[in-house]
Amino acid sequence: MSDNLTLQQLGQPDLGGPNVITARCGSNACRHEWIVAHLPMPLDKAAMLMACAACPKCAHERPELAHD
Repeated sequence: MSDNLTLQQLGQPDLGGPNVITARCGSNACRHEWIVAHLPMPLDKAAMLMACAACPKCAHERPELAHD
């Protein structure tokens, strides 16, 4: 029974779920935001996903890093 305790049951803070890298479309007409990568993942794979990212809504090829 004690093997199935969650972090909240042990009094540890919840870290808020998975970390993600988000991008925002560089086109002023679109400005769509989407998830580029879920972390943790190897750095080379995350870099490749960010370098190849294009807007899934309008196909604009110059997204910006979205951080609010």
